[in-house]
Amino acid sequence: MTPARHDALVSVLTERLSVVQLSEAQMAALAADVDAETADAIRYLLAHPAGPSSPWTAFYAVSRRVDGVRVGLICFKGAPDRHGRVEIGYGTHEPFRGQGYMTEAVAALCRYVLTHTDIAGIEAETLHTNAASQQVVARCGMRPFKSTPESLWWRIDKEG
Repeated sequence: MTPARHDALVSVLTERLSVVQLSEAQMAALAADVDAETADAIRYLLAHPAGPSSPWTAFYAVSRRVDGVRVGLICFKGAPDRHGRVEIGYGTHEPFRGQGYMTEAVAALCRYVLTHTDIAGIEAETLHTNAASQQVVARCGMRPFKSTPESLWWRIDKEG
């Protein structure tokens, strides 16, 4: 994994993938080309920025390095909470599911974020019925810490 910042936007490379923070203009354009739930999330983050080019209110394009094809999206759902944790969300485009892309991308972005001195940890919510999503966060080192009737909440904290 090679973390880098370009024009204050986060960019993380793995062996197979590029995970690149989208600018506000790119996010606005993306909202017209995604499902309604993702478009609503984009509009919410654009309306509630955590600061210019903030990585905490941004979407990240997950693309294959070999051909640039976007395989999915990752986002952080807002500024760190009072405990210094951020929530991550993600989705893999249908044709690319089951190939380990999202596990690779989420793990790389989590490693990058946990090196950020202000962040104490990362949380994720998965539906009880979404075993694939649970496998992603478990393989990234997250552990369940809370359960509701519909969801299981996961967390990984910075060591030390």
